[in-house]
Amino acid sequence: MSFDANHIGFVLGSYAISALVIAGLIVMHIMRARRHDRRLGELESQGAPRRKPRETATK
Repeated sequence: MSFDANHIGFVLGSYAISALVIAGLIVMHIMRARRHDRRLGELESQGAPRRKPRETATK
């Protein structure tokens, strides 16, 4: 990549926007996982059982 090209601002801007979007998706995923873990802990402390695993048909 040549940094003296006329379109370098567009290329670097595109990389920056892509990095921000990916970082945002990672943060959203971590926050959602923590929220689900917290909610699961609340339900288990209230005595809610986990689902039984589905039985598979074996024939």
